[in-house]
Amino acid sequence: MTETGQAVIPLTEIPISDREQAKADILESYLFSSQVHTLQTLSVTFTAAMKLGEEKINALAFLQILQRFHLETVKISALIIHGVLSEEPFDESVYVPWDDEGLGRTVRLVSQNNDVTLTVSGTLPRGGKSGQITRTFFDKGSNAGKILSDGSIDFREMLRYPSAKAGDLLLQVSLPDTAKDGLSHDGTPIQAPPAKEYPLKLGKNVEQVYITTEEGLPGYDVKATRSGVVITHLGPDGISAIDITDRIVVGNIDFSVGNIGSDVVCPVSMQAESVNEGFQVKVAGSVTIRTINGGHVESGKKATVDQMMPDSLLTCGGDVICRSVSSSTIHCEHGTASIQREAIDSNIHAHRVAINTSAALLLNSGLHACVMDLENVRVSGTNHLILGPGLFARRDELTLEKRRVGTSLHEMEETLNKTKASLVGELKSLSAEFGEDASVRPVFKKIVALLKAYDFTDVPRLMASLKRGNTCLAVSGALRTIDLIQSLLQRFWELEARARELDKDITEVEGALEAISFTINARLRPSAVIAIHLGTNDQNPLTLEAPTGSDHDHPVNIKGKYTAEEGLTTSQRSR
Repeated sequence: MTETGQAVIPLTEIPISDREQAKADILESYLFSSQVHTLQTLSVTFTAAMKLGEEKINALAFLQILQRFHLETVKISALIIHGVLSEEPFDESVYVPWDDEGLGRTVRLVSQNNDVTLTVSGTLPRGGKSGQITRTFFDKGSNAGKILSDGSIDFREMLRYPSAKAGDLLLQVSLPDTAKDGLSHDGTPIQAPPAKEYPLKLGKNVEQVYITTEEGLPGYDVKATRSGVVITHLGPDGISAIDITDRIVVGNIDFSVGNIGSDVVCPVSMQAESVNEGFQVKVAGSVTIRTINGGHVESGKKATVDQMMPDSLLTCGGDVICRSVSSSTIHCEHGTASIQREAIDSNIHAHRVAINTSAALLLNSGLHACVMDLENVRVSGTNHLILGPGLFARRDELTLEKRRVGTSLHEMEETLNKTKASLVGELKSLSAEFGEDASVRPVFKKIVALLKAYDFTDVPRLMASLKRGNTCLAVSGALRTIDLIQSLLQRFWELEARARELDKDITEVEGALEAISFTINARLRPSAVIAIHLGTNDQNPLTLEAPTGSDHDHPVNIKGKYTAEEGLTTSQRSR
């Protein structure tokens, strides 16, 4: 018996002569020395050319070769003998298991004409499948551009910076499966190459959640733990690192990068070299930009910009610091816009405008704010300072609407009182029709009490109980009057609520107007003008200008504020 438990036919049981044994030994040595190995299949092949009458010698040589490989089972012996002695073409195999894990070897004998080929094959090792990214749940920014409705492509819409919310699924990665060793033709175990985990580095703002995939295999999901932009690094096999960031740093916003946040606001802060003409940036955080070169930038928080070139637009939810702005527009309605060097042919809209660095220049610009601080400023051309832009018009609109609402309330109250008086008359007439019927008195008392309390819920039911033959028409008429009173009351209450809202809005606007102030410490170049307007529609501004014919800078130092009682008051005028 062999180690595999198979019965063996000893070679000594085959009747052979010494001469035949010697020939078989010689043939065995020759065949073994001329064996052909095939590494791809872990097999070895022996080929012999048989001569008539030497079948036994060939069979014995093959059996002795197999004995070297410890392949000596009854099935193999039968295979060799039958194959060698077969007069017809022969091609059969025997599989010999090595263990209970699926390892084994295959012995194949092929005989045709006078050639016999013996092949012994092992079991190839099965390397485990290494982990890999199986699914990606975000746009990796590989778009060539956005296809528009007319079929053209907008190459500014590159989507380089996909955003994600906390809890969003980013990647799904498979885990390596188990490798299986192999077996060579001679029974030598062959170790399978180990499977490896996918080399993915996770940042601090993503998490790993182990799962079983839809295919039933082990793996893990990569999820965002905070909102922001997905950033990745690429290695030889694809994405090698992933994280979520709240700040992106880019070079020039142009066709190499595309718009950022044009469709959906990018939920981060951004630092960039430039935003070029035709491109736009919309971020929820702050921005720091060297140059806005005709592009449009929208920031949810503060913005720091070195230079705004012509036709640029900056909209900011917080404060703005800008060194130089030329032929452009800044909007930061709830913050402070600080101009450090120059504002030329530009419009600046802010709660407060500050130009207070040494020798800053104001040239042909419009400043729209409630508070303005101009210190050590050189002024050229015609400049308009719009104090409280929109506030005065807003106050006038609210005041006019309040007057209209008051008039409607007065008219509605008169109509309501007349309708109530009419209802009282109808109820008295209806009561008189019942005469001395004491059973209806509690009903009338209940109806009157409910109407005084403006509780109309049970009134229709109580009124319906008063329908007694000839009283039906009177009851129906009173019910119509009650419905009218109810609708008039609803409208009256709506007007009262609107009047309260208007009072609150007017108070807020008047408070904002009381905060209007300005400080100007400037030098006006010859022919320079500063026109200070109260609101956008003020046609009679306070004008500060250099004396006619002067060739020198004209100093101006003036402060002013607005009060509802006195309007715009100043502490000093130009000389």
